[in-house]
Amino acid sequence: TSQQNRTTPGPNLWGHLTILKRSLNANADASHTMRLIKRAAGVMRSAGIAVSVEHVLDYDIAFGMQRDMTEHGVEIDDWPTIQAKIEAADI
Repeated sequence: TSQQNRTTPGPNLWGHLTILKRSLNANADASHTMRLIKRAAGVMRSAGIAVSVEHVLDYDIAFGMQRDMTEHGVEIDDWPTIQAKIEAADI
């Protein structure tokens, strides 16, 4: 029944969550923030939510206010890639 589906954990039961991690530490795994994210992601996964974590420092994000700064003279801007992942998430 639909009630069983709502209470039984399973892969992607509730959708997908994208977490953006910002840090002063270039090593994605060596921060207190990452330990907190891993714990929260574990709780979400146990509830049937697919979770992806994007370490923002792994990307080259241009400064500016436009959605894609490469359209405004900047050589590289990875923000559109991140934004697409956010928009694809359900939560």
